[in-house]
Amino acid sequence: MLPLLCAGLLLVPMAAAAQWDPQRIAELKSAAEAAYAQESFAEAARHYISLRALLKDALHEGTVPDAYRPSAEQALLSLTYQLGRANQQSANCQGAVAVYRDLVSDPKIDPSLLGKSQHRLGESLLCLSEQALAEHAIEAATIHWQEGLRLAEQLVAPTQPGDDDGLQADAMALQKRAQVDLPREIAVRHLRSAETAMAERRCDQAEVHLVTVEELVGAQVAAEIGLGQTSQNYIRACIPAEAPLSTPSLPQPVDDDPAIVPPPPPPPPPSSGTAWLPWTIAGLGIATLAGAVTADIIVADQVERYDAQRRACLDGSDADCVTARARYDEISWRPDLVLGLYAAGGAITLGGVIWLLLHYTASDPAAESLSGFTLTPHRHGLLPTLHWTF
Repeated sequence: MLPLLCAGLLLVPMAAAAQWDPQRIAELKSAAEAAYAQESFAEAARHYISLRALLKDALHEGTVPDAYRPSAEQALLSLTYQLGRANQQSANCQGAVAVYRDLVSDPKIDPSLLGKSQHRLGESLLCLSEQALAEHAIEAATIHWQEGLRLAEQLVAPTQPGDDDGLQADAMALQKRAQVDLPREIAVRHLRSAETAMAERRCDQAEVHLVTVEELVGAQVAAEIGLGQTSQNYIRACIPAEAPLSTPSLPQPVDDDPAIVPPPPPPPPPSSGTAWLPWTIAGLGIATLAGAVTADIIVADQVERYDAQRRACLDGSDADCVTARARYDEISWRPDLVLGLYAAGGAITLGGVIWLLLHYTASDPAAESLSGFTLTPHRHGLLPTLHWTF
């Protein structure tokens, strides 16, 4: 398309040479093709940029003769593709991505060129990912790889006659590169970063890298690149040798001292309207303690299973290393919850019992009237008050 256009443009009058210069277009085209043939790809890209700008401005200003406008529009698309190829060949992957993005979004592009451009865009994105890996920018590498992978998976290789770029065979190679080779390289870099983070005691970051590896590759590839060994190192470096998961002991019962057991309390006065409160609080505390005991039994079983998997991991079982690390993250906070339930239940029960003792040991109705629960007006609302008299 581009050679035919340039041959025809030489016959067009030069009346608007400032904006529409067929001779200049032909010169730039020849220079770009010569530089490309000599593998001077950066120089070829500069010529293609100048040629593209010249033709784009002419089309925008409307100075292209109507008879040549359709051909000029298609020629602009073709030389844009060539600019992308020159950027690719000169390892300017970022420039190639920008050019191909512009090209595939053009509504005037024909299906054959669209297929080529999508394929080249996928190649350029994976190239960007590899360059980011070389610069140790793992996050950027992962982002470019994910976009390239999506494009490779939906790519249909062009089947138009005359396609000599070998894209039909390249499509399968592109998919393999996106689905197998590059994820493996990224996963290896994540494992190295995890080891570095563990050496610097940044265990949270190490955990993120290990989880990312599990998401990137399957179990077989993860085993091949050493995920099990790195997980074992994580267990040793980031989880104490004596696991801090020992279940808190059950509270020991305290023998009642018969000497201080109060005599049976007299029945509460009929006028008391808060006699049910201490019973409710004591009952709530007992219920909390019962819940703590139940949770204690469950957590103790989970801790015992974790300890078994951790021992198997340290004995060399890679699968148990991955499972033990995941289980540790799942249950490490639960013993603290059990301990909190015991503390809360004990405190609530003790408060309810003390209130009951105060309520039922009043020596006379006058004194009893001075013991109880009231709500006092306060500038921020109502202030609950517990009061008693000995």
